[in-house]
Amino acid sequence: LGNRGIGKTSTMLTIIRELKEGTYFNESVDKKNNVIDVFSPLIAPEDMSENSDILGWIIISLHDIYSNIKEKELTYVQEELFKQLEKDFIKLKKDYQYRKPETNIVVNDSYNSTSDFVSRKIKIEDGDFKLVPLFQRIIDSLIKLLKIRNRFKYSINNETVDGTPLIFFFFDDVDVATKHSISILRDILTFLSHPNIVVFIS
Repeated sequence: LGNRGIGKTSTMLTIIRELKEGTYFNESVDKKNNVIDVFSPLIAPEDMSENSDILGWIIISLHDIYSNIKEKELTYVQEELFKQLEKDFIKLKKDYQYRKPETNIVVNDSYNSTSDFVSRKIKIEDGDFKLVPLFQRIIDSLIKLLKIRNRFKYSINNETVDGTPLIFFFFDDVDVATKHSISILRDILTFLSHPNIVVFIS
């Protein structure tokens, strides 16, 4: 927290660097590439267009993680997890589109009868209701895949606290997008509340 121009973004970038290098602000620790965890790019809500929202950016970030950890040669377990994840991402993106305001406008303007209108509205609300558990399932699957990758590729014991993979998200200048600040914070709390997710907000 702080006023404009006091260095919040610079502080955030420093935190990202320290985490990636595994030094954690301890000068006596040698720099090493942090291969256990995954880091999303710095997300600045003020860069979003009118047609975007923070949830869409989060979904894109998670899908990028999915794409980046997919190896050419997979074990049977990995292959099954990736197949299920791909299906889950398709459903997540579909349900996400259903909850957007413009979808409601289309439904309101294009129904053929009252029963058709009710049916479509129920479908939208059903997708919205299932969005949170679907999010949790996708994050759980990504963590499982990260554990498998870390164990085989880097010989890391992921049964220990130090070996447990985390996914880091960084949101900068949330207060600048004043019109969306409350919804941004609400979506972060709703969809990124997970024991393996760490969120930094400035």
